[in-house]
Amino acid sequence: MQRADIIQATLELIQEKESASRVNLRAVARALGCAHTNIYNYFDDFDDLLWAALDTAGDRFIADVTAGVKSTRETTTSLNRFFAGIIDFYLVHKGWLRLFWADPLKGPRPVESAALGEKRVASLALLFGDAVQETCGINLPQTEAYHLLHEVHCYLYGEMSINISGRGLIPEENAFRAHLLQECLTLTDLLIR
Repeated sequence: MQRADIIQATLELIQEKESASRVNLRAVARALGCAHTNIYNYFDDFDDLLWAALDTAGDRFIADVTAGVKSTRETTTSLNRFFAGIIDFYLVHKGWLRLFWADPLKGPRPVESAALGEKRVASLALLFGDAVQETCGINLPQTEAYHLLHEVHCYLYGEMSINISGRGLIPEENAFRAHLLQECLTLTDLLIR
């Protein structure tokens, strides 16, 4: 057993249970077929494992969104592919969405994890800025791209949270996806003008 195996098993359980708060160290150990004490050889405690899982999921998120934006299979704009990538990732990985933004983790975020998080946000803001440039012909400074993305993502996250909690106004997933994508594009357009 390796550290990556433990992280992967944790992410699979979070995905299955749709929340890190519904997973514990013993469940991870059961999934791996080992005693929970073996996990302490790799992680100080369960929250240490969750931070590592968050970082791994965050890297996958950035990779998936980046691949979607750079894909030439779709004839949509790069800005459309950017938001579609985020929405699709969150719809597929509802538990990871909660791990990223809602599930409480004890103690302060580890310094290494915080640095990785900042790096991921910066790369996402750069990708967003490039998509705005390509789609709208507007060259946003990096700080403006960061703040604009933050505003639109907060809206996206709010809509996504309402929907995955079963309280959304559009219960059918494809209709919700199309609605949310259009709203993100409209909001971006309004904010950059």
